[in-house]
Amino acid sequence: MYRYIFILLLGMSACNTGSTSVENKAATPPADSFQVLRSELMIIHDATMARMDTLILLQKSLKDQLAGAHSPEKDSILANLGRLKKSDDEMMDWMSQYSDPNEKLPQTARLMYMKTEQAKIQRIQGEIEQSIRMASQQISQHN
Repeated sequence: MYRYIFILLLGMSACNTGSTSVENKAATPPADSFQVLRSELMIIHDATMARMDTLILLQKSLKDQLAGAHSPEKDSILANLGRLKKSDDEMMDWMSQYSDPNEKLPQTARLMYMKTEQAKIQRIQGEIEQSIRMASQQISQHN
């Protein structure tokens, strides 16, 4: 009988120890969290940069269309050119302002910075994709 109680208590203490270590792990992010976030950020950056050639080609095509366009179509072309330029400018601004955080900062501050930068580049990526999609529609309607 005592053996069963001992085994039960031992099992319960093992469960409590496990949850404490999980809580400690949640409170202190692993050292590689920064590298994971940085890698994810760079993947988004690289994918977005790969779309910049398309953005530039669309700008050229829209400028070519602009020469022979009439008022309503001209306004639409100018709006699409404006969106493409804004997207391009935002990407260039982000790249010129981004830098890895100082390694002397606390890890939580570094992680927070990376999450903020990741949100910025995701927003820019979305704007670039939307501007490309809208400009492509404009061009396909003209052809």
